[in-house]
Amino acid sequence: MQLNHTHFISSRDERLDNNISGLEIVDLPSGKYVVTTSGAGGGIRSYRIDPSDGRLYDVDQEYFASALSLTDISGLSVMEVDGQTYAIAGSSDGSLVAYSLAPDGTLSDATPISGIESETTDLSALASFDLNGSTALYIADAGTSQLNAYISESGTPFAVVNAGIPIVGDAQLQTVEVNGQPYVLLLDQSSRGIQSLRIDTNSGALTPVDSLGSAQGVGIQSPKALQTTAAFGETWVFAGGADSSSITVMRLTESGVLEPSDHIVDTLQTRFGTLQDIAVAQSGDRVFIVAGGGDDGLSLFTLLPNGQLLHLQSIAQEEGLGLTDLREINATLNDDQIDVFATGEDGGITQFTLELADIGAQLVASEFAADTLTGGTGNDVLISQGADTRMTGGAGQDWFVVGYGAQDTIITDFDPASDYLDLSDFPMLRSPTQLSVETIGGGIRLTYRDATITVFSHNGAGLTLDDLFGPSFWWPDRFAITLPDGLYLEGSNEGDSMIGASRADTLHGADGNDTLSGLQGADHIRGEADSDLIFGNNGNDHLDGGGGDDTAWGGEGDDTVIGGDGNDTLGGSFGNDVLMGDAGADEMWADQGQDSLHGGAGNDTVGGGSEDDVLNGDAGNDQAWGGGGDDIVHGGLGHDTLGGREGNDTLSGGAGNDEMWANAGDDLLWGGTGGDVLGGSDGDDTLHGEAGDDDLRAGNDNDSLLGGDGNDTMDGSSGNDRAFGGDDNDLIYGGFGDDYLEGNDGNDQVWGGTGNDRVFGGEGDDTLGGHEGDDTLEGEGGHDQIWANAGDDIVRGGNGNDLIGGSQGNDSLYGEAGNDTLLGSNGQDQIWAGTGSDQITGGANADTFHFYVDEDSARITDFEDYDRIHIHETGLSYAQIDISQSGDDVFIAFQGTEITLENMSLSDIGAEHFVFG
Repeated sequence: MQLNHTHFISSRDERLDNNISGLEIVDLPSGKYVVTTSGAGGGIRSYRIDPSDGRLYDVDQEYFASALSLTDISGLSVMEVDGQTYAIAGSSDGSLVAYSLAPDGTLSDATPISGIESETTDLSALASFDLNGSTALYIADAGTSQLNAYISESGTPFAVVNAGIPIVGDAQLQTVEVNGQPYVLLLDQSSRGIQSLRIDTNSGALTPVDSLGSAQGVGIQSPKALQTTAAFGETWVFAGGADSSSITVMRLTESGVLEPSDHIVDTLQTRFGTLQDIAVAQSGDRVFIVAGGGDDGLSLFTLLPNGQLLHLQSIAQEEGLGLTDLREINATLNDDQIDVFATGEDGGITQFTLELADIGAQLVASEFAADTLTGGTGNDVLISQGADTRMTGGAGQDWFVVGYGAQDTIITDFDPASDYLDLSDFPMLRSPTQLSVETIGGGIRLTYRDATITVFSHNGAGLTLDDLFGPSFWWPDRFAITLPDGLYLEGSNEGDSMIGASRADTLHGADGNDTLSGLQGADHIRGEADSDLIFGNNGNDHLDGGGGDDTAWGGEGDDTVIGGDGNDTLGGSFGNDVLMGDAGADEMWADQGQDSLHGGAGNDTVGGGSEDDVLNGDAGNDQAWGGGGDDIVHGGLGHDTLGGREGNDTLSGGAGNDEMWANAGDDLLWGGTGGDVLGGSDGDDTLHGEAGDDDLRAGNDNDSLLGGDGNDTMDGSSGNDRAFGGDDNDLIYGGFGDDYLEGNDGNDQVWGGTGNDRVFGGEGDDTLGGHEGDDTLEGEGGHDQIWANAGDDIVRGGNGNDLIGGSQGNDSLYGEAGNDTLLGSNGQDQIWAGTGSDQITGGANADTFHFYVDEDSARITDFEDYDRIHIHETGLSYAQIDISQSGDDVFIAFQGTEITLENMSLSDIGAEHFVFG
């Protein structure tokens, strides 16, 4: 990839060849043409570019009128007005000189441009833009230090639309369009350096957007050149400074933000010192930049995808090249070659050609994973930038570029005769002597800081530093650019679209339905009224939708997203975000990171993300659902619906009649005040009904249900659950599994389910029941009703006058304190009377009635021959108890205990019916 000198063109007229101050390339219906203007006493000349070899051929010329013969002509611009192409130049006497170009490149006499302000004294730059048939014209006037904007609509004279935008010294202008939004780029000698100004697509008026210059730490001293192009999906800007001998590369975003990507400075090995001009030409995404000036030569670069310039070649002035003190450079793509035209102190035009036939691939390695790059037969560019990379250039002249941050890089086939190794991205690396060198078989190993570069030769021969770099590095010096403070973009009331930069930007949308995007940096974005669309993107952003139904997404970083009034949709992304809906029925969703969401007033929908989030519905009838991670979900005021998901979640309903549902994980649910519905799911959940008449439903595993105040209903469902009714009159079901159920205070109903349950009534007149399984039921305080069911159950009445019933199975019934009624039912039951006056029915099958001394009295209603009375007193025998007939009943007494056997004859009772001890 080398420039070759091909032609030197002269008109043989010193007035046209010398002091050329403008050199433009224009596309006309018959082909491409070069147009030049010369200085005082000169004129304008057109040349046709031969499409076969790029050579220039004279077409036409016009000498400046006598009134212009002593003034300097600068700022040549080619523009189209009402379908006619003009070459327009500004003069130092303040006038505009315009010549029309015919389709064959011939020139007309000078044409006046009406409507342009005539008070100017030194026009230094012109630029134009077509606005749907109207022509916007922008003129930089060094004499009045102003940039003025004009517009001409369908043949009407130009009218001023902007006046007085300040400039300093000679300026450069370019117009460019980014995704449908046009801009003027202004490069002058102020501390602002280069500025972007948004073009109003209706009026052509300019609004300043961004700037990069010495005020932001970007040194462009005595700016001389400004060019743009589009490649790699981006719009690129190239700015050159004479006193700084520098080229700065920037991205121009859709919102007009300038993002610096490279800043290089001329060295003894390059030829753009005292830079005067830059030319840009491209084939697809292969962009080539040619720069030159007072350094008597040219330097050729190509643009890399990351926005850096790769130095390819520098050419020094030799006899016949015409490169002395260059002033103007331009370039164009011509079939399979790029033609470069330059002019300077030597006069005339010198031409160079870059052949594209052998241009190879441009390959970029991954930053994050080991990679292998393999070139082809052409002149390839291979770029290592992060993880371990292996690069093979193949045939042709190849450039191996190792970026700063690359780790272990291996080059397999370096040819010293044709290939290049570029290390220009490494900071403060200015000489090969700074590299640590190790000689290896068939090559060389270089180390600098944390980077290791192993280079093997193409033929197995050894390599030296001189083979790689020659006596010194051949590239320009590169300087890191520190990004300046962010933008401040203020919208109108019409509905704006604004995009920030890689900085901490402030975007203020004002009224209208705005689209605002922060890009990188810690941005502060506010939509104000109406329905806005806001994206924070990367960085720790602060987003505020303001009024209206807004949509705001935080993007990566720890963001704060505020919906404001209206029905908003809010979202986070990577990072620990805070989302606040404020008033309105909002919808908000966390993502990755530990997020905090607040619905605010209104009926909101709040969703958690993949990590440990805190979700707050706040006031209103909200829906809040946790995501992955251990979430905390608060319903707040209102009748809320809450849910967990993966993870060990905590759900709190707050005030109102809430519904909340656990999900996977060991969840903790708090109903708060109001009649709430709480449901468990997978995992060992804990459900607290708290105040109010609550409905608690266990899930699939071993859950704990606590009713709290109020008349609660609980269902154990699957698993070995624990349920506590709390205060008031509760209804509790055990469900499947071996459950522990307790009514606590109040007149409760507590029913075991399938499994071996433990059921406790607590204080109050309770109703208890077993179900399938061997259950234990205890009435505790109060006058309880207790019913066993299938299985061998144990039932205890506790204090109070209890009604106790057995069922199928061999049950054990304990009356305990109080005047109890015990009903044995089917099975071989064990019945314990306890203290008080009890009534006992054994039911079918052989039952055993148990008594102690001093237990007051008991009546057995259905004593049969196969039943037994077990008196638990050591030393007492059948002979020592009193047994007598009392009417239809048999009366038994011993040591303070009395037993009546109803409808029984004394003759039917014998020692065989008693068990002692």
